[in-house]
Amino acid sequence: MHAPSRIARRLSVSATAALSLVLAGATPALADDTIPPDTTAPVISSTGLTEGQTVLRQSVLHPVVTDDVALRSVIVRIGTTSTGARCTIDATQGIDCPLTIPVVFNGTDVDVVVRALDTAGNPAQQTTRVHVVSVALSGTLTPKAGTAMRSGPMTATLSDVSPEATEIEMLDGPGGTVLTTLTAAPWTFTWDASTAGGPPCFRLSEPGGNTTTYCSNYVVSDEAPVISSVYAFHEYDFDQFGNRLAWSSQLDQGKGWIGTDGTISVTSTDKVGIDHTELWADGVLQGSATTQYARFDWHDATPGKTFANLEVRVTNRLGLTTTKAFRLNIDNAGPVLKISPRSGTLVRGKQLVVTKTAIDQHDIVLPESADFSSRWQSSPLSYSEYLTLHRDGPILLSLAVYDKLGNPASVSSRVIVDNTKAKATFGNAPKNKAKVKGTVKMTATASDKNGVARVQLLVNGKVVATDTTAAYKFSINTKKYGKTIKVQLRVYDRAGNVTTTSVRTWHRS
Repeated sequence: MHAPSRIARRLSVSATAALSLVLAGATPALADDTIPPDTTAPVISSTGLTEGQTVLRQSVLHPVVTDDVALRSVIVRIGTTSTGARCTIDATQGIDCPLTIPVVFNGTDVDVVVRALDTAGNPAQQTTRVHVVSVALSGTLTPKAGTAMRSGPMTATLSDVSPEATEIEMLDGPGGTVLTTLTAAPWTFTWDASTAGGPPCFRLSEPGGNTTTYCSNYVVSDEAPVISSVYAFHEYDFDQFGNRLAWSSQLDQGKGWIGTDGTISVTSTDKVGIDHTELWADGVLQGSATTQYARFDWHDATPGKTFANLEVRVTNRLGLTTTKAFRLNIDNAGPVLKISPRSGTLVRGKQLVVTKTAIDQHDIVLPESADFSSRWQSSPLSYSEYLTLHRDGPILLSLAVYDKLGNPASVSSRVIVDNTKAKATFGNAPKNKAKVKGTVKMTATASDKNGVARVQLLVNGKVVATDTTAAYKFSINTKKYGKTIKVQLRVYDRAGNVTTTSVRTWHRS
């Protein structure tokens, strides 16, 4: 069912009557009982101008346009497409058209064309010929627009003013009251700058009625900058998840820390803008920056240094300075590291347990490791890694970490894998099945690429003598061991590998 209000507009009857039309009768609606298409063009009652009317460079036109259903847009054009001025109005927002008419039309008669479209696309057009007086007025303002200044009386001057200008008014802000009017050069004005009032504007006028307004946008302030925060931070690298590793410490409360290297960041605000920021440490200038967010590289590797007296000085565009002084705690020593086994150790077996330890007054930042869910660990830190041993030879063990402040430390240990047993034989000694009596003296031969630790003599399965010096010499009193004596050598190399020779059997006679 169609809305009664729309039917009312089509048939020029009231909404109530339209509703009666829709509901009247008991017969069904016919197939062609539809609303006819909108073919009625908008009506332009007025372009907002009269024939021969004088229009100025800055003009606002108010065309009067209506439609029996609804307007979509109104387009106003003055002059040709290439050299003229145009505005397009959304009719639902009202019909006001501000135009800046090019100065090329000054002193000429020009057509102003108003074109309207309704929501169905029906067009309407009307033209009015007007006389244009379009003069662009200009001047150079000193101090220039946006200048920052302290409160109090100041002088503003307009120079290089267009010769057509016959009057300049100083206004209390855009559209404000007139404070001063001058009708001849020098165009010099006195303004009482105030932090509470708005900056002045200057309206230039010429006899034809054209005006141009320039606003100074002066910024008035008697306030020094505000130092919002001072931070130290250091960025390491990325973890296995792509997250950047970094630490930060607020310094301006006097409890912050920094390492050997880092960045000090100063954030400050000011109404008129920051001119420069300086960083001082122990009375020495460390650097100067001209941005609102100032950053300074820090480096101090002085052994044993634990703090510095830091001072931040921020100066605004008016020369007003704010200073913050505080203690900066310094930790420029890396963690103390230890790896076990220590360098040069001979190791054997299929697996090696490596113990790594890091101690620092701050947290430890580990190298990337799958054994830890986080690379940040509390100090002291001690953990073990299990290393599979494949073949003889040296293996490099290493540990490299940072402390939380970015101080690095590294240590390495080179151990030697030795799973090869030493070689051992009897030297000067009775042979197997020999007959012996009394005290028997003998020697042994042992060798190993990494050195022999000791050679033991076993009699009947028990150690009876040990020698750690080559050549290895032993003597036994055969009377102590019965009629049958079983003798063998056991050799330990420096890695702990054990070699045992075959048994020699002697018979005591």
